[in-house]
Amino acid sequence: MGRRLGFTTTLLVAGALALGACGADDDAAGPEAPQEPGGEAPAAAAGDVERTDAPPSDAEVCDRFEEPERTSDDPLQWAAAPELAIEADGTYDARVATSKGELTIRLSPDESPVAVNNFIFLACQGFYSDVPIHRVVDGFVFQTGDPTGTGTGGPGYTIEDERAQGPYDRGTVSMARTPAPNSAGSQWFVALDAVQLPPDYARFGEVTEGMDVVDVIGSVATTTAPSGEPSQPVDPLTVYWVQVTAGA
Repeated sequence: MGRRLGFTTTLLVAGALALGACGADDDAAGPEAPQEPGGEAPAAAAGDVERTDAPPSDAEVCDRFEEPERTSDDPLQWAAAPELAIEADGTYDARVATSKGELTIRLSPDESPVAVNNFIFLACQGFYSDVPIHRVVDGFVFQTGDPTGTGTGGPGYTIEDERAQGPYDRGTVSMARTPAPNSAGSQWFVALDAVQLPPDYARFGEVTEGMDVVDVIGSVATTTAPSGEPSQPVDPLTVYWVQVTAGA
């Protein structure tokens, strides 16, 4: 049976609604000093997989994007979301290297073209290099995509909502967001089991290889996060890099 999350006032106050994540800069101060995207990965815990160099993403796909204006000298903060550059009927895979092993996500541009387009753009820009997996809820989800590791970081912009067109089954990959409309940015989560959520979190992919790695991530020891939720990994977990490829 899937796990149902209560959308309570307590969670709202704690800033951790279902998959509380901020796509743009948040007025609330984060509990930790921000870490620059693409910085050094956290120290590896015992049994972690060593980091390897990231293979290049598909140049034909990445070259389609016109980079939006940046908000500052930060190379990974932008004033607006990227224009739609992918094909809705295209086939795209994301190879995700983590400190617990690799997994492959088959992206779903037919269901969530905006979210897939955004994910590919950020991956091509190296946004997901050395990013913490900052949230793990046993039997529910693990969440990443925030370079600050606080759950409030993002790319400087947000994207339009897309309603899920199916259930959040085990291995489903979806965008995290706050209760506010159109608030998703860079954070995403993987369902560790079939979970019960409203169709407010854009489903943009499915894990096709590496569910054993997903299970390992989902079973790590956690402690209480600054939000009060028992979801902060005791030992650092990291997404080392994401490689995007197109084709069959």
